[in-house]
Formats: sequence, C-alpha cells, structure tokens
Amino acid sequence: MDKGHFYEEFVAGNVGGLLGILIVYPLDTAKIRMQLYPHYTSMRNVLNSMIKADGYASLYRGLPSPSLLFGLNFAVSFSSYGYACKYISNYKNIDVNNLTLIDMTLAGGFAGACQSPVRQIMERCKSVMQVSESLTGKSKYTSTLHCFIQLIRNEGLKYGLFRGYSSVLLREIPQFAVYYPIYEYTKILYSKILPTDNKMMIQLLAGGSAGVAQWLPPIYYADIIKSKMQTAVPGEYNNVYDCMVKVSKEQGGLMKNYHRGLLTALLRSFPLHATIFLGYENTMKHLKK
Repeated sequence: MDKGHFYEEFVAGNVGGLLGILIVYPLDTAKIRMQLYPHYTSMRNVLNSMIKADGYASLYRGLPSPSLLFGLNFAVSFSSYGYACKYISNYKNIDVNNLTLIDMTLAGGFAGACQSPVRQIMERCKSVMQVSESLTGKSKYTSTLHCFIQLIRNEGLKYGLFRGYSSVLLREIPQFAVYYPIYEYTKILYSKILPTDNKMMIQLLAGGSAGVAQWLPPIYYADIIKSKMQTAVPGEYNNVYDCMVKVSKEQGGLMKNYHRGLLTALLRSFPLHATIFLGYENTMKHLKK
C-alpha cells in the first residue's frame, strides 16, 4: 500500500471512504435492521419492507451522517496507519515496506483506536436514523442534523453521542488489526497468482478480501453488540458484558442472534472496501505526481 505524507494519506483516505459508503449504503441499512429486528427473514425482505412503507428514500435514511464523517473516518484511519508504520520502521531502523505481519497488525490496531471517536459519532447518528420509525413507518427525525441535536438535547453529549463507545472500541481495534495486514499480503499474493498486471483489479480484489476478513466472526459479534447498545433506550444495557448476556438470551438463542445479518455484512463489505482501497491508492498516485 502506498504511503506518503500525512496530508496525502488523509486526503486519499477521505476520498476512498466517501466513494465506498455511497455505493453500499442500502446494504448497511439492511444489516442494521436484521441485527435489531428478528422478524426480518432476509436482506430482500428488509429492503422491500422499507420501500413499501416509506419509499426508496428510506434506504438512504441517515446518509448525511456517514457521507460527512465516513470519509473523515478513513482519512484518520489511513493516516494513523501510515504514521504507525513509519514510527515502527524508524524504531526498528528498517524500510517501511519491510514491516513484519506483527508490525502491520500493531499499526492497524492503532489506526482502529484512533478512528473510533469519529466512527462512534457517525454510527450513533446513522444507526438511530436507520431504525427510527413512528407508528406510520416514517422516521421521527427530519434530517441527520435534527437527529444529532435531539440526541444531545435529550441525553446530553456523553450519552447522546457516545453511548456504546466501548463496543465500538471492541470492534474497531481487532477489525483494523486484521484489515491492513490482509490488504498488504493479498495484494502481493494476487500479483503473483493472477494472470494480469492490472493494478486496479488487484487493488479491488485485495481491498474486498480485507473487507470481508474484518467482518468474519468473532469480530462480527462485536458489531451486533455495537448496534444493540447504540440504538437501545437509555438504561437498557449497563455495559458491554450486560448486552452480550441479554442478546444471548433473546428469542432464537445464542447462535442465531449473533449471526443475524452476517451474510448481508459480508456481501456489503466486499464492494465497500474494494472501492475504498481503489479510491485511496489512485488518489495517492495522483497526489504524488
């Protein structure tokens, strides 16, 4: 993966993140709903129900939140990963392209921790908007800004925007400890085994592979907990452990509740992260000219 100056990685990460979320947002909405509502039987069932109740616009409910912050999130992520890689390479006095798997894993975990505050605010607003409905099936929030203001007004800054933050850390750190090393290694692997020297194709395949890998169980279970905690009514869950126990006891049992929405998450993750890395790599190439 190309590494450059901090501002280059920041800009390129922003571009990649924005492109990715715009492409797969309806699948993200379906994933959230399947995790929270047991009556949905499939991704198609979720999407059809939403369109029937509130039109095609419902599939993009809450989009301004991630469109504004998802780019920033990956800007922080890529630049933090680049910073950590350069720090480790300087400490070990080796070239940044010769880092070990452990080095890249540590750098990825660091990037996951750094991006978590942005991710928390974005996903708190996004998740609430995606599941918010009145008795008529309409969202009670007129916009993402309206949701943002109401959360702070009703619950304060700490709980309004940062409820469930511990579950976000629980997910983000291992996710990105896996994410970047797998991209780095699969890009090399695909370059060797595929009968093509098309760099864009290799970037797409490596990015999609990294995206799928970071959503596989047991990391996916942390996303279930995150969705539950961020959309719950105040006081429903005391902490991450309390949420885990209660989810395990819900109707359907442990295995069903912790795998609900997994297929949708995996289907969403390949095009999302393929696009993110393609956007990042090609933006970096243009910035370095």
